[in-house]
Amino acid sequence: MNKCRSCKKKTYGYSDGMHHVWVCWSCGQFEGSGSDPFFPQVVMANPQLVWAMIGEKMLKPIESGE
Repeated sequence: MNKCRSCKKKTYGYSDGMHHVWVCWSCGQFEGSGSDPFFPQVVMANPQLVWAMIGEKMLKPIESGE
């Protein structure tokens, strides 16, 4: 189980197959990874993009064990 660096609560994973984002629904922090070098730059400049991508189901929950 991943834990938030800020509040130490559980984080939840989302992915589109190339990007992975771990979201803390308690405090709103997130961190991501992936092979696209521009994704972290875009997301850090526009954090609301992560919430929009989850809402539009572009990023889908990572099943446990993945």
